[in-house]
Amino acid sequence: MKKYAIIPNEFISDGIKWLVIEKDPLDSGGYFLYHHKVLEEPCVYDDWFKELEHALQAAKEDFGINENDWKDF
Repeated sequence: MKKYAIIPNEFISDGIKWLVIEKDPLDSGGYFLYHHKVLEEPCVYDDWFKELEHALQAAKEDFGINENDWKDF
Protein backbone atom coordinates (compact mmCIF):
# COMPACT_ATOMS: atom_id res chain seq x y z
CA MET A 1 0.00 0.00 0.00
CA LYS A 2 1.41 3.35 -1.09
CA LYS A 3 -0.53 6.59 -1.56
CA TYR A 4 0.22 10.29 -1.93
CA ALA A 5 -1.57 13.56 -1.18
CA ILE A 6 -1.02 17.23 -1.96
CA ILE A 7 -0.86 19.42 1.14
CA PRO A 8 -3.33 22.34 1.01
CA ASN A 9 -1.61 25.74 0.68
CA GLU A 10 -2.63 26.87 4.16
CA PHE A 11 -0.79 23.88 5.69
CA ILE A 12 2.45 24.14 3.68
CA SER A 13 5.43 24.69 5.97
CA ASP A 14 9.17 24.53 5.30
CA GLY A 15 8.43 23.84 1.63
CA ILE A 16 6.77 20.47 2.36
CA LYS A 17 4.04 20.13 -0.30
CA TRP A 18 3.44 16.38 -0.55
CA LEU A 19 2.85 13.47 1.80
CA VAL A 20 3.31 9.82 0.97
CA ILE A 21 1.95 7.07 3.16
CA GLU A 22 3.36 3.57 2.81
CA LYS A 23 3.29 0.30 4.68
CA ASP A 24 6.76 -0.22 6.09
CA PRO A 25 8.77 -1.91 3.30
CA LEU A 26 10.83 -3.72 5.95
CA ASP A 27 7.59 -5.15 7.39
CA SER A 28 7.75 -3.78 10.93
CA GLY A 29 3.96 -3.88 10.80
CA GLY A 30 3.77 -0.09 10.79
CA TYR A 31 3.35 2.76 8.32
CA PHE A 32 5.60 5.59 7.21
CA LEU A 33 4.39 9.10 6.50
CA TYR A 34 6.99 10.68 4.20
CA HIS A 35 7.25 14.47 3.89
CA HIS A 36 8.34 15.75 0.45
CA LYS A 37 9.16 19.13 -1.06
CA VAL A 38 9.12 17.55 -4.52
CA LEU A 39 7.34 14.24 -4.95
CA GLU A 40 9.92 12.87 -7.38
CA GLU A 41 12.82 13.49 -4.95
CA PRO A 42 13.68 11.73 -1.68
CA CYS A 43 11.67 12.79 1.36
CA VAL A 44 12.91 15.51 3.68
CA TYR A 45 11.86 13.53 6.75
CA ASP A 46 9.42 10.84 7.82
CA ASP A 47 7.25 9.71 10.70
CA TRP A 48 6.48 6.11 11.64
CA PHE A 49 3.16 4.91 13.04
CA LYS A 50 2.18 1.51 14.32
CA GLU A 51 -1.37 1.84 12.96
CA LEU A 52 -2.57 3.17 9.60
CA GLU A 53 -5.37 5.05 11.36
CA HIS A 54 -2.81 7.00 13.43
CA ALA A 55 -0.86 8.00 10.32
CA LEU A 56 -4.04 9.16 8.60
CA GLN A 57 -5.10 11.10 11.69
CA ALA A 58 -1.70 12.84 11.90
CA ALA A 59 -1.95 13.79 8.22
CA LYS A 60 -5.39 15.27 8.86
CA GLU A 61 -4.46 17.16 12.03
CA ASP A 62 -1.06 18.43 10.91
CA PHE A 63 -1.64 18.95 7.18
CA GLY A 64 -5.40 19.13 6.58
CA ILE A 65 -5.47 15.97 4.46
CA ASN A 66 -8.71 13.98 4.57
CA GLU A 67 -8.95 10.28 3.78
CA ASN A 68 -10.50 10.95 0.36
CA ASP A 69 -7.55 13.23 -0.58
CA TRP A 70 -5.17 10.26 -0.88
CA LYS A 71 -4.38 8.97 -4.38
CA ASP A 72 -2.85 5.62 -5.35
CA PHE A 73 0.59 5.58 -6.95
